[in-house]
Amino acid sequence: MPFMVTSSVPLGRPFWTFWSAATLANVGDGIRLAAFPLLAASLTANPVGVAAVTAAQALPWLVTGLLAGSLADRRGARTLLAQADLARVVVLGVLVVAVATGWASLPLVLLASFLLGIGETVRDTAAQTALPGLVPERLLERANGKLVAGEIVGNEFVGPPVGAALFVAGAALPFAANGASLALAVMLLLTLPISVAARPPQGTPKQASPGVVAGLRWLARHRVLRTLALVTAAVAAADSAWFAILVLYAESRLSVGATGFGILLAAGALGGLLGSSVVDRLVAGTGTA
Repeated sequence: MPFMVTSSVPLGRPFWTFWSAATLANVGDGIRLAAFPLLAASLTANPVGVAAVTAAQALPWLVTGLLAGSLADRRGARTLLAQADLARVVVLGVLVVAVATGWASLPLVLLASFLLGIGETVRDTAAQTALPGLVPERLLERANGKLVAGEIVGNEFVGPPVGAALFVAGAALPFAANGASLALAVMLLLTLPISVAARPPQGTPKQASPGVVAGLRWLARHRVLRTLALVTAAVAAADSAWFAILVLYAESRLSVGATGFGILLAAGALGGLLGSSVVDRLVAGTGTA
C-alpha cells in the first residue's frame, strides 16, 4: 500500500544534526575519492597500480561488509559512528604526514585506502540502522532520501572537485581536509542524545559470526532481496571497472588534468541527486515496487 505524502511533517532536530554529520563525512569521502587516484597516479604510471588503490577502497565492502552489518546490529549507532570516524581521522593523520614529508609509497597508500574503506563500511552501515531511531516510520522514505541526497552531494558532487583542486595546491591537503571534516562530524554526533539510536536491538547475538551466518541464510531464502542483491552486485562491478582507470583516461586521453577529473566525477552525481530528491513522492504515488 503506498505511503501518504508527509512532506509537511518536520523531520526534527536530531535527524538534521545526524544528517549534517553524515554529509560532512561524505564530503570528506568525496575529497578522498578524487585525491587517492591522483596520488596513486603521481606515484606510478602503471594502470594496475592505480586501479589497485581504487580497489583497496572498495574491497572492505566485500571482506568486512557482512561483519560491519552484524556489528551495527549489536552496537549503538551513535557510538559506532563516532568510533569509525575517529579511527579514520588517525589513519588520515598518518597519511598526511607521509605525503607532506615525501615518504609516501604505493604500498602505504594501498594500506591507508583499505583501512579507510573499512571505516567507511562500518560508518555507512551503522548510519542506515540509525534512521528508525531518529524519525517515525512514516517518514523513513523521506529521511532516507535526504540522507542519500547528502551522500551524493558530498561523495560525488562537492567532494571530488574540492579534492582535485586541493591536490593541485598540495598533495597532502585533501587528506587533511578529509580528516577535518570527519572530526567535525564526530563532534556533531556527540551532541545527539544518548538515547537516539544508542541501544542495540534486544535479543541479537553476542558473537559476529552467528549474526552473519543467520543473515546470509535469511537472504538466501528471500527471493526478492536475493535477486536485488545479485543485480546490485552486477551493477556495482560494472561501475567499479570503469571508475578504476578513469583518472588515467582523463589525464592521458582527455588531457583535462586533476581539476577536470574532479569535475567529471561531479557530473555523474546529478542524476542520483535528482532521484534522491523525488523518491518519497514516487513511493507515495506508485509504491516501492
